[in-house]
Amino acid sequence: MSNLILKAENLHKSFGNLKVLKGVNLEVTKGEILSIIGKSGSGKSTLLHICGTLDSPDSGSLTIDNNDIFKTSPSKISEFRNKNIGFVFQFHHLLNEFTALENILIPTMIAKKNYKSSKDQALELMKILQIEDRKDHKPNQLSGGEQQRVAIARALINRPNLILADEPTGNLDSQTSAELHNLIFELRDQFNLSFIIVTHNNELAQMSDRSLTMKDGVLN
Repeated sequence: MSNLILKAENLHKSFGNLKVLKGVNLEVTKGEILSIIGKSGSGKSTLLHICGTLDSPDSGSLTIDNNDIFKTSPSKISEFRNKNIGFVFQFHHLLNEFTALENILIPTMIAKKNYKSSKDQALELMKILQIEDRKDHKPNQLSGGEQQRVAIARALINRPNLILADEPTGNLDSQTSAELHNLIFELRDQFNLSFIIVTHNNELAQMSDRSLTMKDGVLN
């Protein structure tokens, strides 16, 4: 049985005449925290979006949990993404009209899961993330760190094996960033998660199990 959670081979992606990915190869093992660093415009976020099945490459292949992703239909890809991949972004993308608890439950609603068991699971995650007392608060009533913890709980609610994070500490102060860094490692250990993290934060990159640099459309 392969220990790989993700394998990308020879990924190419262009936008018009701009070649963004130029033959990217990437392997991530189960339970690994991998950071990808590099200058703005180097292709980091494009790679993350393809690894998250939010975008497709012009050529190359992507295998996640032994599934050859881009050889299936768009609807099957969407279903796979909802069940198997969690996302954490720099801008939390929380819905302002919903409470923290309701925001966390959105992926379970998309997956048509049982509401009561999903709610129990969401409350348990909020307890782990130390935000259970904020469950009825709207996003504008939460601090930046609390909003990011809600976003992490939302990413975890469907019990994915893979979490993709794009600048997860980009909008946080240094103390809150440090707390989030430690939280990522605690969650990895507790849930046996794999993380791919795009970051400008060298401290987070150095803490990771492995760090790669994106430059001129390739990973080193």
